[in-house]
Amino acid sequence: MHRRRLLLNLAAIAACPTAAATAPLANGTSARLCMAEDLRFFQGPAEHVQRRFDYYRQLGFGTLRANVGWRHLEVAQGDWSGQPALQRHLDLAVRNGFRLKIAVETIGAPPAWFLDAHPDALLRNAHQEESRNDLSLWYPKLRETIEEKTTRLFGRIRDFGLFPYIDWVFADLGPASEPIYPAIWTQGKSGCHTATPWFYGAHAQEAFGQAMRAKYGSVKHANASWGTYFRDWPEMALPVLGTQNAPLWHDVLIWYRDSKRDFITWQVGNYRRAIERFAPAAARPQLIIMVPGRHIKPQQWQSAEQSGLPDCALTVMADTEFLLDLGQSRKCALQYTADENGDEVAYLRSYMLQHGNTQILWGENVGVPGVADHPDHIADVILANHLYGMDYVRASDIFEADGMTPNAVFAELAEACGRLRRAWG
Repeated sequence: MHRRRLLLNLAAIAACPTAAATAPLANGTSARLCMAEDLRFFQGPAEHVQRRFDYYRQLGFGTLRANVGWRHLEVAQGDWSGQPALQRHLDLAVRNGFRLKIAVETIGAPPAWFLDAHPDALLRNAHQEESRNDLSLWYPKLRETIEEKTTRLFGRIRDFGLFPYIDWVFADLGPASEPIYPAIWTQGKSGCHTATPWFYGAHAQEAFGQAMRAKYGSVKHANASWGTYFRDWPEMALPVLGTQNAPLWHDVLIWYRDSKRDFITWQVGNYRRAIERFAPAAARPQLIIMVPGRHIKPQQWQSAEQSGLPDCALTVMADTEFLLDLGQSRKCALQYTADENGDEVAYLRSYMLQHGNTQILWGENVGVPGVADHPDHIADVILANHLYGMDYVRASDIFEADGMTPNAVFAELAEACGRLRRAWG
């Protein structure tokens, strides 16, 4: 579509009267279009929120995505009075007829007061840098803590009266609900050239030692495999980056991967139990497992073992095939987090087809500037690969700086949504 035509359409949209706030949205295709609401939009005046909701409705979105986060609600130990604007925002969304997709954030949203009180729960990389958007999988009280916070958060959702309107809940498996070790953005950085694995914090060394004792039984057998000379288990250390010891790095990376797998599997069960406890039987939302990034190819794994330098995918441990299989075995929906990446979406679909995986696969775009500016391409990928729905991330990209005036991307998104709904209809 030419830019001139887009601008003409944009003018027509801006001049169009808004729909009545209480008018119900159609089920079906509109519910497969999900707008990931910008957190800062919660704080504005109600009339500004309503204006944006009117625009989402005009675009055809029938589902709204929002976060209910531990760090936002528990402002101090035992004080769950935080984020009153969240309930007002979601109440208004329901009155506007939106269905809800909720990220219930636990491990991916620890409060600052908790991390300050429990520094050994922090993940640390080889440079002893911290991520405050995640918790260490080797923190001894991790599951006890996450189960407690999950219970409190799902209880709040019940108290808000929202379950009859929630169709989807993300199992929180890491930063932004993604089942990864924290990506570089959790430190406020861009690019992954400085990324290292995150097993250099408290408790990781001990956990690795326990895993190796279970595998080898004695240090002597471990030394024989690795070509090392550790005298006893306490002396054993995780390898320094760049150390070229392929057998040791093989064991380290398998343990690093399986630590994440074990938590993901437990957390999916934890969230399902919470849903069964708090949601009415007739209104139980479906769990979604995020599938992040690009799958790890065998040559990437081999290169990391030989060089002692895991790349970005291995550092975050984008365990694609395991996640797809887990979604199939646990009857969870799936959501790929970079649906602008057509080649990877095609790989996911091919893998699912080969393994008889018929679970729902949503797509969302990467939430960085520039990607959301091309909704026509996103729609092309969704249609070519038969994705279930579109989760549009960065609502702010369709408005001018005031957060309320539609821009040219808004008009492009309107065209893309129209194409999707016609194809799905």
